[in-house]
Amino acid sequence: MLTYKTQRASLFAYTVFDKMMPNDKLSRLDSLLDFSIIYEKAKKYYCPDNGRPSHDPVVMFKILFLGFLYNISGEQNLLDEVSDRASFRQFIGLDLTDDIPDRTTLVKFRMKLGLELIQNFFDYVLQQCISLNLVGFQNSVFDGTVIRAKARMKSGRDPRYVGDLVKKKAKKYCQEYYEINNDDTYVNLTKTEYPKKRKNAKRDTKRTEKMIKLPTGQLFSKGDPDAKFTKRDGKAILGYQVGYKTDIKEGIITNVVTIPANQNIGEEYYQILTTESRDEQITADKEFYRNKILKHCDDNGIKCNIPIKANIPTNRVLDKSHFKYSKRKDHYLCPQGKILSRKQVHRNEEEIYYQANPKDCQRCSIKEKCTTGKQRTVARSFYEGLYQKHKAYTKTPGYLKAQILRKIIAEGKFNEAKNHLGLKLARYVGLTMMKLQAFFTACVQNCARLLRIVTAGGTI
Repeated sequence: MLTYKTQRASLFAYTVFDKMMPNDKLSRLDSLLDFSIIYEKAKKYYCPDNGRPSHDPVVMFKILFLGFLYNISGEQNLLDEVSDRASFRQFIGLDLTDDIPDRTTLVKFRMKLGLELIQNFFDYVLQQCISLNLVGFQNSVFDGTVIRAKARMKSGRDPRYVGDLVKKKAKKYCQEYYEINNDDTYVNLTKTEYPKKRKNAKRDTKRTEKMIKLPTGQLFSKGDPDAKFTKRDGKAILGYQVGYKTDIKEGIITNVVTIPANQNIGEEYYQILTTESRDEQITADKEFYRNKILKHCDDNGIKCNIPIKANIPTNRVLDKSHFKYSKRKDHYLCPQGKILSRKQVHRNEEEIYYQANPKDCQRCSIKEKCTTGKQRTVARSFYEGLYQKHKAYTKTPGYLKAQILRKIIAEGKFNEAKNHLGLKLARYVGLTMMKLQAFFTACVQNCARLLRIVTAGGTI
């Protein structure tokens, strides 16, 4: 049953709070934001007139909020801090003699209501920033980072292998039980004939395990099945990707994306860009370069400050820049003046392939530098015109300024979140709880930024 904490701290407690914490930042934050909106969102999870009285949902939410604001990991550690620190009790609305919720209740609240409540509160804080004209909706940056999962790196295996392993262990157990007890009445147990072990049996088992392991992209950890593997700087990382969309005007985070580490965060950014964004200028890292993002920006008159992701040839041959394209005749000319005519259209890859005559390549003096096959092939993207236009734009002062701002604002946000707010490592297990952590961290950063701007001399 939903209950509200109507009784505030006693007069004696107020006097103690005022003496201990003059102009405390938590009291200023509490007066700036209206936490009572939590009641409306949490009401559907409680019975209005039946059941045992519950803890006030605002009290529970504020306890979680403090854990992310002060980077306190672990529910029990957080509750110990709430019990000891008078500033926390004043912020939550508990008297010095009031009992605090137990750990189990707090965990259940986080698991059941946490994500929905923080998403709504994040939107509320964002609306407060918009109403104070702190969000310009003219220029935004998008950046992402990998968060390590709270699980072991050892990957899971194919379920078929696990099933076979269980059967082998069951047979071994039955055999040992029969030999030790020598009891024929044990569920009609009969002795099983086992083949003799070969000398290379251990080696064959290892070889079989390698054959039936899952592909690298599908590996998972039993500690956190939602977390996936990815590579950063040549090292395997088990975890998630978190992306921030930040407005340039005052550094307010306007959107948060959380996905497994092996998924493409550029596709998530494209969805945000086409459905929610109304910016006149966007900036991102080269990992977010997509042809369809270029096309969307060109169609809608949006400045796209994303570096070009060039495909460097791996076989050490002449790249496409040495070949000249003729738009009127729709063919390429190689460095020796030979024609590469149009051969195939790959709509899935959105590319057109042009090939040279094999006889021309055989008689060519620079064939070894140009191709390792019988004839040279050059691929031309459907968006080649946009690519060349964007390539020229990347040399302008406006683009260079936008990239500098991206490093200061976007990378600065993640530096703050990782080093001061605990986003370097996942606190909980599962994608849902990782989303909760990302939204809480971003909301705390927005609240801190809002308080700095609104409150004169505010330091939080």
